[in-house]
Amino acid sequence: MQLAKFENFILNDDFDVLMREEYYQCQELLEGKSINDLCLNHPRYVAQGTEQDHAQISSIAGSLAEELCEADELKIDNLKRFGLAEETLIIQMDFNFCTTLRIAMEMNKNQSVKLLMEKVFEINHIKYQDLLKMDLPIYLRQPGIQRLYDFLERDYEEQVEIDKRLNQSLASGEK
Repeated sequence: MQLAKFENFILNDDFDVLMREEYYQCQELLEGKSINDLCLNHPRYVAQGTEQDHAQISSIAGSLAEELCEADELKIDNLKRFGLAEETLIIQMDFNFCTTLRIAMEMNKNQSVKLLMEKVFEINHIKYQDLLKMDLPIYLRQPGIQRLYDFLERDYEEQVEIDKRLNQSLASGEK
């Protein structure tokens, strides 16, 4: 978790630099969410974020963990070894123990979910697999999702139709 370096944005007026450097970092100011979590409505921004260099999306540079370690590599390595410092930033957990993928799926942002999962499977890091396994039961419990693959392949019109049928069944059940 880190304190955002918004002074860079204010002084330099360069939001692109801020996005590039801190896109996946959880921010205290954003209640544990990352800038990516706020961009899930816009798959184009998510796609740009996934194009970051791997060193950028697996770095704790600028985080509170680095600050606590006073940038001492040995201390940082110890934090990583004990699992106290995030290395896998693409779908990390926020203060509320929600992963970016879970937030995107709960918001029904299919395109953003697809883009993130493509990148996750491309990198194929064990920490990502653990996070996916942790949230999988939650994904599958959502109304209208019988299979994860179907959810990811669903288009907007199909989602509207599913929502309509769900609302009709709820309305008929209430009578």
